[in-house]
Amino acid sequence: MDNSELLNFNANFLRSQSQYNSSNTPGNVETKKEDDKGTGPMVQTDGKGPIKNSTIKREVNNELDKDAFLKLLVTQLQYQDPLSPMDNTQFIAQTAQFTALEQMKNLNSTMTNSQAFGLIGKPVYVETVNPETKSMETLTGVVGSVEIVNGEPYLNIGTKKVPYKDVKMVGEVPNTDNSAVVSQAMSLIGKTIQGVLMNDDLTSAEGFIEGKVDFVKFVDGVPILSVNGKDVNLYEVVSVSENTLIIGKEISAEIKGEDIVKGAISDIIIKNVTEDGKTVSKIYAKINDKEVEIQDIGSLSSSIALIGKEIKTEEVSGVVDGVKIKEGKPYLTIGDKEVAYENVK
Repeated sequence: MDNSELLNFNANFLRSQSQYNSSNTPGNVETKKEDDKGTGPMVQTDGKGPIKNSTIKREVNNELDKDAFLKLLVTQLQYQDPLSPMDNTQFIAQTAQFTALEQMKNLNSTMTNSQAFGLIGKPVYVETVNPETKSMETLTGVVGSVEIVNGEPYLNIGTKKVPYKDVKMVGEVPNTDNSAVVSQAMSLIGKTIQGVLMNDDLTSAEGFIEGKVDFVKFVDGVPILSVNGKDVNLYEVVSVSENTLIIGKEISAEIKGEDIVKGAISDIIIKNVTEDGKTVSKIYAKINDKEVEIQDIGSLSSSIALIGKEIKTEEVSGVVDGVKIKEGKPYLTIGDKEVAYENVK
């Protein structure tokens, strides 16, 4: 590019900058006629009469983000001299700058979100503006979860939702044992669990739950799993898998004095009975309105997960066709043969 071309390029760029700045000048606002009826106070302008609704303020963004950069580039192209158009090399260079700017902004957003999610389970000190009172307030607590709202991360601390950018201090998880529990809970997100829900004093079972762990929240620093909209404690989880569900699976069962029952498991029922003066929880799988007692939910879930897979034991090998319950224990069926799940390694 010779000197004349460089001068033309610089002139075009300055003209486009002037056009962009003038189009974004706060003074370029539309005035209302004096007889317009508004509710805002009247203020005096530069001799052109009063305007109303002056409480409506226009926010000016002085940051040159990727949208402003693109608008500036388009304006530059629009007002270039047709007899001395913009050099291709310069255009490619500015396009590369625009791409780099966008990538840097996306990377910064990703890093910010990652840092926010890293605060889950940690105590924080926050100075933030109360959206209702518009006053500054301080807040301390353990981060239960993180939400992304309009591209910005927000921390859920108890019943409060505060912007991540307002965090002033971060503490550590109180002890290593709690850290291990938090890590274990976080590893279950997205996985399918089966759980036995206990009463408050942990003396008896109240019900069965299974489903995918949607997220982990923290109550007084203790991780709680959210499954199908319900809270599940880690000690209530009896089985974990990638996507194995018990409910709806086809199995068979032998019941004393009756024929073999075959069908889908429609429910898992837990009954609390008294034996030898102690409360004992018994688990039943409901199949075709029949209640079949099972000893262990975890073994049943793991057995069902093997259906369609090939196994090999000292007694038999082949593809697992199905699962049969005998005396409360799961057996894998391979053709006309059966092998106890407890014998599968």
